[in-house]
Amino acid sequence: MRTQLICLLILLLGLPLFLTNWLPSTSHDGTYVLVLGTKLNKNGTPSTMLKNRLDAALSYKNDDMKYIVSGAGEADAMREYLIQHGIDENNILVEKQARNTYENILNSIKFLPESITSFTIISSDFHIYRAQAIASSLGYDVNTIGTKTPLIDRGYWQFREVMALGRYWLIGI
Repeated sequence: MRTQLICLLILLLGLPLFLTNWLPSTSHDGTYVLVLGTKLNKNGTPSTMLKNRLDAALSYKNDDMKYIVSGAGEADAMREYLIQHGIDENNILVEKQARNTYENILNSIKFLPESITSFTIISSDFHIYRAQAIASSLGYDVNTIGTKTPLIDRGYWQFREVMALGRYWLIGI
């Protein structure tokens, strides 16, 4: 029994890594980019993981791009980071209510014109599978860009993502 539990734990911890590799990141081809928030540093600045996401968004910078930054607590810091790196503040839409990935996407699609059925989601590599699944369940065809998770943080975030995947599969959020 103990061996079976250990095998199950290994399987669960490896699942997000497998799904990340199965669903590779794609290039951006739309007008709207949704950057999913994550924790800030204690001083209120973006953490390394959040900077990676924001820097990925910056790499697709053009005058027509609309950036949606989402997350309760971190959206304003994300907005400021993009402005400091040359994004026009009029091209940044801020969603400040979301406390989880489902709410990030659900609240952010309200910023999209009705004619838009496709957009790009930028998040960490381990998180892309679930983000894409949620957007698809809401009727959107999304491109994904997964940023690398710092190795020192990977175990924690991967375990957390396994739990979140389980919750999503069970109750849909």
